[in-house]
Amino acid sequence: MSYHTVLKNSVNNETDLLDKLYDFLVNTVGWTSHDDQRSGSGYFVATSTGEDTKQKICIKFTRNAGSHRIDVRQYLSWDNVNHSGKKESGDSYSYIYSSGSVHNYWFYGDKDHVVVITLVGTSYWCWYGGIYDTVYNSDYATTQASISSGDNVSVQVDTTDPLEEGEYYLIMDDENCERAQISSISGTTITFTHLNNSYSSGARVGEDPMPNFIAQYQFPNYAGCVQFYYNGVVGTNYNYTATRFGPTDDSNSKRYPNSKRFFWPLLLTVSNTTYQDYLGYFKHLYSLDKGKQNVISEDTIEYGGVTYDVFVAYQNKVVIVPRSV
Repeated sequence: MSYHTVLKNSVNNETDLLDKLYDFLVNTVGWTSHDDQRSGSGYFVATSTGEDTKQKICIKFTRNAGSHRIDVRQYLSWDNVNHSGKKESGDSYSYIYSSGSVHNYWFYGDKDHVVVITLVGTSYWCWYGGIYDTVYNSDYATTQASISSGDNVSVQVDTTDPLEEGEYYLIMDDENCERAQISSISGTTITFTHLNNSYSSGARVGEDPMPNFIAQYQFPNYAGCVQFYYNGVVGTNYNYTATRFGPTDDSNSKRYPNSKRFFWPLLLTVSNTTYQDYLGYFKHLYSLDKGKQNVISEDTIEYGGVTYDVFVAYQNKVVIVPRSV
């Protein structure tokens, strides 16, 4: 586990914060610097295959000097020659809150995710990016040959363990993603009822083979954008997702009458006019009800031999992050 932290430090402005974030992700945690254009266009793209080397994380961080913030987008893939990405996810609210003057920051992360806390004036802001712990099967099959669009498309895969006949799955390579039905499985050969796109060898086929997410700046009061929904549509509107917090009654005081603090994982859901869905949990990120447990930012909680940092973010939503895992 390559979990690392940078505890309360200061930066001069959003440019300095961008540089510090690059150093943390690339030089400390171990993400790959895929396209570093900080000196010219004011952005960098970092990628990661995760702690298990099976993930596909691709995030672009861009200095926004006019608004003094860091804009964030995620991609299915990024071309570092032509400097362009495929299937951009995010919206105008997908950014890390920063400032044009001196302010504080905290970093927490590993090869799966990163949490950024900033203190601007007297307000604390939280941002999360990377994978979430999906409630669905994150295992996937990998195609062994390129395939073309059309009906009854067959291809050999490395394993059929995460697949079943008749079920629908996401298929994705570096160019496209869609939801398709597997009509039959014979040995290690699967047949799709229909494909709208062509796919290269090495394409992933699974329930949730890319459980990626970037927060909006008012996280966790509002959530953010997933890379793909269940149907292969790219996430471009934070209103389609929501965070769900733990119990908000006095159950904690009943279990712990001596005021021992307790907290719960943050849940990510889809909640829009089309459908609702549970997606999973944010990695190493927790919350509690401030109305029932009176905490303030930069409190610490000792639990199970681990120190947790407490921050009261936008709209009094509490985020709790471990210093070690």
